[in-house]
This record gives sequence, structure tokens and C-alpha cells, in this order.
Amino acid sequence: LARTSMSLFEDTFEVKEVDPDGKMFQKVSRIVASGDNYEMELMLDIACHLYKVERGQKLNFMLTDTLRHDGGQEDTTYNQSMEPSLADNYEYVMHGKVFKVVASGGSSSTEQAVYASFGGLLMSLKGDSRFLQKIRLDHVYLLLRKVD
Repeated sequence: LARTSMSLFEDTFEVKEVDPDGKMFQKVSRIVASGDNYEMELMLDIACHLYKVERGQKLNFMLTDTLRHDGGQEDTTYNQSMEPSLADNYEYVMHGKVFKVVASGGSSSTEQAVYASFGGLLMSLKGDSRFLQKIRLDHVYLLLRKVD
């Protein structure tokens, strides 16, 4: 059964800081960004030797559980078919696992935090839980592209 939208979450983020705590690893940068549409806070480790991001840049960010255009379920093995996929529309793609989803900001708050690891590169996404409700403890793809 195909879905109308493959996105678990999507927004445009502006990079506010790169390596705010100093450079920890030569080939990894930690970016801190804020969402344009949903007022989310994003902290993301990226392989900076593969994808350079600078302060002030805008990034289209998507979390999805499939790269298939029809929204179909992913195979559990690497797809070598070279068929078109969502990844073709993005510049930087990672596969990982959401390992924690928690309420944040106190008992009366609707804030939520989502934590994921992409082979050790970490992500935290914080904001209004209404916009994060599709995200589960499961495998996920993170897709980025720069916005002009």
C-alpha cells in the first residue's frame, strides 16, 4: 500500500553554528540549526570531508523510512539496482537508527526530542511533538540539500 508522503519530518533549517564546542574530529563537524517552519532545533554531526556546511546556509532536511518514490517498504539488504530513488534529489544521505524519543521541557510541555545515530554520527531534533509524531524507534534515512 503506497503512502501519499514518504516524509516522517521535513523542514528547511538555517545553520546557526558549526562546531560550537570546538573541532573534536578532523572529518566530522557538528552543526546547530533552527527550523524555518516548525521552530525546531537540530543538532547534527556530518562528515565534513564529504559535505561542507557553513554558518548561515539553509538546508532542506528530511527524515524518511524509505527511499522508494512509491513509498513502498525498503528491503533489508542494500539495493544495487540503480533505480531512481529519493536520494537522487539530495546531496547528502545517511542511514541510521532512531534510538530515543522523549518528552522534553517538563510535564506540561508539548516539546519532544528525537535522537538518532548514523554510524556514530549523532542527531538530535527538538520541538513541538505535533510535528514529530510520525517518527518511531526504527531505521531512518536523513537527507540534506543546500537551499539557494
